[in-house]
Amino acid sequence: MVGNANLSTITINGKETTALIDSGSQFSIVTEKFYNEMTPKPELMSLNEFNLELKAANGTHIPYSGYIQTTIEIKILDMKVETILLVAPVDESHGSAHVIIGTIIIRYIKDLYSDECPDDKWKAAFLAI
Repeated sequence: MVGNANLSTITINGKETTALIDSGSQFSIVTEKFYNEMTPKPELMSLNEFNLELKAANGTHIPYSGYIQTTIEIKILDMKVETILLVAPVDESHGSAHVIIGTIIIRYIKDLYSDECPDDKWKAAFLAI
């Protein structure tokens, strides 16, 4: 069965974008294209010391440029989340989405909202983890 992508509007550093809420992804990722359009642009930090290797579900290597520390604002949930996003050298993650919200952030938000989440897309992500 194929359905619609689980997309939500978020704001990062005052810039609005579409995010894919992905319960199959552990990490949260922002595209390098979107990162380069941010003003001000958060410092891009190296992940070399962590020796991190990212792989897609099919085993394909996922490249990344580094990571940023930033705040994600989710207006529909009236919430701001301080987080780390990996920066991937791609133009988009899924259609118009420039951000993938992974399970680390989904679990954090789920713990705050439980069954009272006002948005069906986030509720679906909560049920998937």
